[in-house]
Amino acid sequence: MCTNVAAERRRGMKLMTRAVRQNRETTRNNDGNFTSLHARPARRASHRATMSSPPTQETPVAVELVQTLREMREMRAALAKRDAELEDSRAKRAKLETEFDAMKAELEAMKAMHPTLNIDGNIACKIFVHVTDPKDRIRLAAVSKVFQEAEKADASLPVAPSELRKLGVGIHKITKRLYWYRAAADHGDSEAMYAIGTWYSSGLYGVKHNLATACEWFKNASELGLGKATRELAWCYVNGRGVRRDEKKAIELYIKSAGQGDHSSADCLGHIYYNGQCGMAVNITSSLKWFRVAAELGSVTGEKWVDAIEAAGQANYA
Repeated sequence: MCTNVAAERRRGMKLMTRAVRQNRETTRNNDGNFTSLHARPARRASHRATMSSPPTQETPVAVELVQTLREMREMRAALAKRDAELEDSRAKRAKLETEFDAMKAELEAMKAMHPTLNIDGNIACKIFVHVTDPKDRIRLAAVSKVFQEAEKADASLPVAPSELRKLGVGIHKITKRLYWYRAAADHGDSEAMYAIGTWYSSGLYGVKHNLATACEWFKNASELGLGKATRELAWCYVNGRGVRRDEKKAIELYIKSAGQGDHSSADCLGHIYYNGQCGMAVNITSSLKWFRVAAELGSVTGEKWVDAIEAAGQANYA
């Protein structure tokens, strides 16, 4: 920037020199000679009148000189402004560096006052064993990655995995109930999965109503052999709740549920064949078969239907 200013100054000096030379040319007479100091009075008077009269038009060199001077002033002003901005930036940077150093020193002091404990996974699990409140366990898991991993380990559980659901039974506080039921479900407890599914299907215990999620929980429990979960999943397919309606799939699930020992599913199949529901034709023989299965599984309703169908002589009706 300084080099540009010096160049502009040299240019201005050249222009001023040219202007002076041009001014001298205007004082020459018609013969091409400068006017003598001893010229005749009339000639000197004429020259004075010519020099004293205001110029009607500026010469191109003068105009260019004025423009150059104006540009130089603007460049100086711009340089001064940028210098001021630079000084301001330096002051802000110095302030930020001072604040950073102060914060760094404060952090070092805090570290010195509160040294970090080097705890491995085994120690973390032993600590978790004595913590049964879900809120405290969640806070402890947030301390470090070691505690976060320890919370999920079986060694950190206060009871055996099969007993986790019992920690949530009878608890009125929603957070505690959900925590232990989810922990039990994560460890393969089908009853806990079924319970969580019913909470999602009905919106109980502060759980947001979500039939699709409920079906997922019923499916997980069904795959572990829980008959009532399979029955609930079959009901979802019959009514198209949380899944696409599929009556054929529902019949398959009711049969699977009855095979898992759920007498209510056998009752449902008896009614389906007796009334011709879910796309099935009326078949009293099949209806009686499933009511007998339900009765064998302990269904009082199944026993009543078996007696009623046999008393009506409908056993051989198809």
